[in-house]
Amino acid sequence: MEQITDLKEIQRIQLEILKEFDKYCEANHLKYFLAYGTLLGAVRDKGFIPWDNDIDVCMLRDDYNKLIKKYKDGRFKLMSVERLKRNEYTYAHAKLTDTQTILLESFQPDYELGVYIDVFPLEYLKDGGKDYNILLKRYNRINYLETAKGIKGKILKIIGRKTLSRIYRMMHLNRKKNSRCVGNCCATNASGDIYNIDWFEKTKKKIFEGYEFLVPIEYKRVLERRYGNYMELPPKDERKPQHDFKAYYK
Repeated sequence: MEQITDLKEIQRIQLEILKEFDKYCEANHLKYFLAYGTLLGAVRDKGFIPWDNDIDVCMLRDDYNKLIKKYKDGRFKLMSVERLKRNEYTYAHAKLTDTQTILLESFQPDYELGVYIDVFPLEYLKDGGKDYNILLKRYNRINYLETAKGIKGKILKIIGRKTLSRIYRMMHLNRKKNSRCVGNCCATNASGDIYNIDWFEKTKKKIFEGYEFLVPIEYKRVLERRYGNYMELPPKDERKPQHDFKAYYK
């Protein structure tokens, strides 16, 4: 294997995955949105935040479910807990991966992915923060069960998988009717990740690395909710990649 050490090359591969994702969604009438640092990069930098090493997108639950059900793997493989067994995939959200690469994350170096983009579902929340906190608390509990070590970890994983199936059924319920908010309940750093549903009712396009991709119609409000003054650069000592991994060509 040949290790990929150049950040620009990692970003190039991730951009190719995003282009494939955008092409598939357009052909299948699915709506998505650039999210988090990727959305911030599109607005502030017209591309990657210079030190960023990942791409994030999100989808409303209805479209996310259609993607999970219908996407056909080729060079790019869609990995999710719905498509794979839990012990084959340990994340609550989906990842679209490049099968010509291998990626090993530092916190679980024995678990093999490819270079990927993250695809997060936005859950419909009828009661805003109350619904969100219930789902987030239950996901974090399962996340703990799935990362526990030793004998305790083995026992908790068995219990966790049973509980997980119930949690995912709850998370997948269609709460769209009468919902006022949406939120990402899957990310480990998602606390407070709640937005008005009408901010995502329509899309517009923004340039990212020379290509047009979809963003929420109220992308400024989304960024303000997440980052505050999003046009202000962070301190220099914080300008570094957020994800610790090693990537290789097969």
